[in-house]
Amino acid sequence: VPGRGGPPARESAARAAAGGRIGNPHRRGCPGLCEAVGCRAGMLISANRVSKSYGHARVVDAVDLHLADGESVALVGPNGCGKTTFMTMLVGLTEPDAGTVVRRTDRIGWVPQRVAVYRRLTCAENLAVLGRIVTGEPVGAAEVELALAEAGLVDHASRQAWELSGGQQQRLHLAIGLLGNPRAIVLDEPTTGLDLAHVETLWSLLEQRRETGTALLFATHSVREASRADRIVVLCAGHVAYEGPLEGLAALVREDAFTEVADPIERGMLTLWHDSTPGIGAGA
Repeated sequence: VPGRGGPPARESAARAAAGGRIGNPHRRGCPGLCEAVGCRAGMLISANRVSKSYGHARVVDAVDLHLADGESVALVGPNGCGKTTFMTMLVGLTEPDAGTVVRRTDRIGWVPQRVAVYRRLTCAENLAVLGRIVTGEPVGAAEVELALAEAGLVDHASRQAWELSGGQQQRLHLAIGLLGNPRAIVLDEPTTGLDLAHVETLWSLLEQRRETGTALLFATHSVREASRADRIVVLCAGHVAYEGPLEGLAALVREDAFTEVADPIERGMLTLWHDSTPGIGAGA
């Protein structure tokens, strides 16, 4: 188990797997650097022309995104469009091949989609150990209890992680991401594996955090979830195909496209994905 004074590479790997507070803070009061990298005033996280390739495949292609205090942004797109890769660059787990990411705080909570915790540790032990890794500071019993309560895991505090259901493990990830009172929380499809009751509990918790000024950036496939955000950013084939209010997608509907879909916003989303994906779109 990684602990105090462990090798930096080992702690970095555990931090990447577990999620939590991540980021190299951009110092305040440095207008020269801000101007050089394109950081916007008042933004917690600014991505400027960020790109990432794996081999010959360009996964993220010159994407801009800016997240301000208290703002909620939904990142939407089909499977394989680059959402997860982009988010890992935003929180500092991977470096872009081109472009810049500026973070004005190191208090960024990261909740990954894939569950990765210590299976033989209890929920409380996971929070204490992983919290120490991702925040860089010891996590007290009171903070552990609060995170468990917020994630609805108080009754499971003494259960080992392997005994939890998939949805309960996802909530454990959320609890880890809430440690350290983050100013921004980045979530990769956070409701995957959750039943409807726990989906509503999760969003109630996140909205409470947002009311205190915490910014949210979350990836989702759900139009209903995206409607909770102030604005949406649609990724298609690694680039931004649309950014703006969710309702604006209805204007993208074509009379000959996806006529079997009744909801105009969902129909607009499908039309956008179709027309913006190489090989299947209108310009193919």
